[in-house]
Amino acid sequence: MRTYTLRSQGSATVAVSDGSMALGLFERTKPDLVVLDYDMPCLNGYEAAVQMRERSPAIPLMLLSACIALPESVISCFDIYFTKGEDISVFLSHVARLVDRT
Repeated sequence: MRTYTLRSQGSATVAVSDGSMALGLFERTKPDLVVLDYDMPCLNGYEAAVQMRERSPAIPLMLLSACIALPESVISCFDIYFTKGEDISVFLSHVARLVDRT
């Protein structure tokens, strides 16, 4: 849903199925923004984010997850922590703010 919405608004997006693939794509493309789920196979969103921060700390990272009780040590690795139940307009405003920052 969010990928479709971003694409319909003109954003170029790429979706992957696990954290390892996300990290590989990150290293090859240097995106304007990364949106990760916490619960992904291979590397979870936090593990992928830690490695992304080490490689390119200026690229904004958003955690989009159904998990509502993550430790502060996980949340602090991201620029935005957003739960999947929140309204799409709020998601889009976060994306715009993070992309404008880069």
